[in-house]
Amino acid sequence: MKTFLIIFTAFFSLSAQAFNMASVHVGENATFNLTINNSSSTLYTMKMEVTAVDEASGKFTQTQTIYQGTTQLQQSTSVGDIADMEQYAAIVANCSSVGGTNETVTVPAGTFQTCHVVSSNENGTSDIQIANVPFGIAVLDQVNAKDGQEVKAELVSFLN
Repeated sequence: MKTFLIIFTAFFSLSAQAFNMASVHVGENATFNLTINNSSSTLYTMKMEVTAVDEASGKFTQTQTIYQGTTQLQQSTSVGDIADMEQYAAIVANCSSVGGTNETVTVPAGTFQTCHVVSSNENGTSDIQIANVPFGIAVLDQVNAKDGQEVKAELVSFLN
């Protein structure tokens, strides 16, 4: 699960670098259903939330909390740059410039116009539907090349 969080967080940093930074707001959050498949399939819930913003440095603090049922399993906090809703809208509008295709996807949080991007490298493959929502992800499917672990995320709710 730690590998997933690292990859997930890395995506947000890359998104911010692709477009000029704008501001994020304390309280922006997104909740995802996560399914992690190894030899068995396990369902989790992950909530990501912006908990602090330093306007002077352009940095934010993000808290990720993972639950299985009602039990909190893990919480981590990171500081970094993040793309905001306007930047995700720009990614969707200019999808071909990031190597994607425009699609419509329906998830529990609603129906969204997305930029569908598939990529792979020595670490594995990533299939992502980028949408104009906090943290930019409507659907994510990643497979780790080392152990074959598959992580699927689907947007359940958000607040911006």
